Amino acid sequence: MGGQCLCVSDCSLVSCGTSYLSDSVSPPTGWAHSTFLVGRVGAKVEMPCQYPPPRAPVPHLYVYWQIRISEGDVTAAAVVDGRVDEKFQHGGYRGRAWLDPIKLSEGDFTLHLSNVSRQDEGTYLCVVMSGTFPVVLLHNCTVQLRVVAEFTVPTVTTNMTHGGEVTLVCNSYGGSHKPRVWWRNSVDGSLLGSGRLNTEKHKDYVNVTSIVTVNVTQSLNITCTVENPQGNVTSLPYFLDIPPLNEYYAEGRSHVSEAVIGATLPLLVLALLAVGLCLARKPLCVWRAGPKGNKEGTELPLQGRYPEEI
Repeated sequence: MGGQCLCVSDCSLVSCGTSYLSDSVSPPTGWAHSTFLVGRVGAKVEMPCQYPPPRAPVPHLYVYWQIRISEGDVTAAAVVDGRVDEKFQHGGYRGRAWLDPIKLSEGDFTLHLSNVSRQDEGTYLCVVMSGTFPVVLLHNCTVQLRVVAEFTVPTVTTNMTHGGEVTLVCNSYGGSHKPRVWWRNSVDGSLLGSGRLNTEKHKDYVNVTSIVTVNVTQSLNITCTVENPQGNVTSLPYFLDIPPLNEYYAEGRSHVSEAVIGATLPLLVLALLAVGLCLARKPLCVWRAGPKGNKEGTELPLQGRYPEEI
């Protein structure tokens, strides 16, 4: 190389028609060490490319991140004359790949890539150059990115409670296949079943939902596990708090007492009002009463008399 600039495709510095990427998937011989990264579909990755602060002024700095895809060698991000320039950036990376302009003067040329997809997998080459013609190669390195589709840590929620039956829902996403899902009692490790499985296929990943109904008689810690090729993922324990039976009994008895009081109280109030009205009448109430068979005209004591006549 002799410290001189080799051509970078999509680069206007020179026009020799070659690229820094070799025809092989492996890093080109003689280039700086390679970093191996594993990214997850939909997540973010940071591909390192660091070099001591260049002696040349930042305005004379050129940085190119390239990757070989089916269309050929394309530029994921570029710095031209010390400034991040999207003019040379491939459309598939625009808005997703960038370099931090503040850290350029510190020699940090890390490529930030968001919303990673399976198409982003491959070998990336970072090329750092400075100066005017002839441009001097300062640094280069490669990053091998592998993209996997694995499920996220599941979340468990309660959907419905009916008597002693509880319906639980487990949600996870990010995988590329229909997984196996199972439920466990995390206290003793016993299986609670696999539940009813629903999957929803997206472009690069799958959403999975498992629904299980369990009949519980005591408090439990329940977990949901989703199968992953790189290692299964398990939710945090979900605590089902079931009150003791005596609490149900006490609560039921309380409801019955409230119902009885609510029904008898109005009757008691009406009875008291009737007695009060009777006592308030003038003259005082004196009741006629007599045994059956009493002869007509026979006067019984206290029948129909005013108090002052007695």
